[in-house]
Amino acid sequence: MKNIFFLIFLCVTFSCSNNNSDLGTPEEVFWRKVTKAPYIEVPKKDLPGWVLIKINEIETLPLPSSQKTQIFVCEWKNRPVYFILGPLLSCLFCEAYHKDGTRIEWTSQSELDNFLRASKNWVIIYEFEYNPI
Repeated sequence: MKNIFFLIFLCVTFSCSNNNSDLGTPEEVFWRKVTKAPYIEVPKKDLPGWVLIKINEIETLPLPSSQKTQIFVCEWKNRPVYFILGPLLSCLFCEAYHKDGTRIEWTSQSELDNFLRASKNWVIIYEFEYNPI
């Protein structure tokens, strides 16, 4: 587990992108962070067990052709947050999790907006693209 945070630290330290721009709506700020997030391949053995279960679910879902599902890690309120983004999710901001795998339940729009604006150090740790043969 320490390896994943070391890899994220290295990536953030040497990253050239600026994910701190807070101009625009919370959603616009979020999309800028997500689209600039670097991909760091993390060995599955270094991922939490609940993330491996999510990966298994993702890899067995029938996705539309050439659609990606990604798992990100970011920092919010000095804690890691895991965030899943994919084409078959029923709610864009519903797949956010604490380190222990408990889902983050947004208690208000202002809390969600705070996450969208204040989260930082976004890194993609898993990416799956469905390509039918």
